[in-house]
Amino acid sequence: MRKIALLCFMLCGLMVFAACANQAPAPAPAPAAPAAPAAPETPAEEGTEMLGTGVPLIIYTNHAPYRAERIAERAAQYGFNVQGVTAGGGATMERLVAERHNPMAHIVYGLNIFLWHNLLENDVIMPYTPSWADRVYPAGISHPDGYYHFAEHVTILLAYNADEIDEPPTDWFDLWMDPRFHGTYQFETHLGGATTRKVISGILTRFMDPDGFLGVSDEGWNHIEMFYRYGVPNIDNTDLFINMADSTSPINMGQMWSSGLEPREEQYGVNAGAVVPAVGVPYSLHFVGVVANNNEMEETLRFLEWFTPEIRAELRVDDPVQRYAQLPMQDIDWDFVSRHIDAWVEHIYLNLMP
Repeated sequence: MRKIALLCFMLCGLMVFAACANQAPAPAPAPAAPAAPAAPETPAEEGTEMLGTGVPLIIYTNHAPYRAERIAERAAQYGFNVQGVTAGGGATMERLVAERHNPMAHIVYGLNIFLWHNLLENDVIMPYTPSWADRVYPAGISHPDGYYHFAEHVTILLAYNADEIDEPPTDWFDLWMDPRFHGTYQFETHLGGATTRKVISGILTRFMDPDGFLGVSDEGWNHIEMFYRYGVPNIDNTDLFINMADSTSPINMGQMWSSGLEPREEQYGVNAGAVVPAVGVPYSLHFVGVVANNNEMEETLRFLEWFTPEIRAELRVDDPVQRYAQLPMQDIDWDFVSRHIDAWVEHIYLNLMP
């Protein structure tokens, strides 16, 4: 029952996000939060109130390293000593679960709602409602009992090399329907990643059919089969932008999350564009929460109190992720996806992927 209730909450939250995405903020009152830890009696430095004690804190995140560095630099101005440990969403979740009896991290930042569900089910995170919880917009997305709080979203994109493609595709479907793009796009052979699963979901949920195999019509399965038939498999886990920058590689398109796009442009010298289908792009909602039973709980809660929506907005100024933050959101039934995604992945592995 707990899992069913949580999935219903997740669906409702996503529906609220879709409905509120283009409205002016109007936060609703939130339940009273526990009192925040008292700030240390440390003199302000250069006019800035010192809130942290300098005790080392570790943040596990799936954001790009530069974003973790920005958080650490800004937090240091308030007396916090923060180190970011970055990895993919799935890898971050698995590490947190493995360490749950002897946690190394203090804060989790990022991930998607399904990975947070896994953390909750494995007792990795604890409830805490910071004083800024009623200023999160849109309201209704954070966990109702305070286990995690909505922080931001990123978009999932079909990126391409704009210097190599004069007439880019207009939708994912063009990749396999238009012979011009056959053999020019990369697909991931590991289907456990959050970004990859959102790409699959964005395709298959356009063909939902209660009478179809695993809830998808034959037409939908034909499309996903062609996606893998006409693409180039990423067997060696090579970064898409390495291949796009390689003049000997035929690859000039593939999946990318918005916050990872611009840093790779600079690193690999690729001028990238992004395809925005008429139906919109998948959104990945990201959250922040506290690792249960960590060894610096008071400093952890001080940090979470400091990490307000306003601080996060400051950190996003001139952030590359904002370049694609306001794209139209694809309407995806995530409750439907959560009930089928594992079976979809298994079917693709066994029957559709070359």
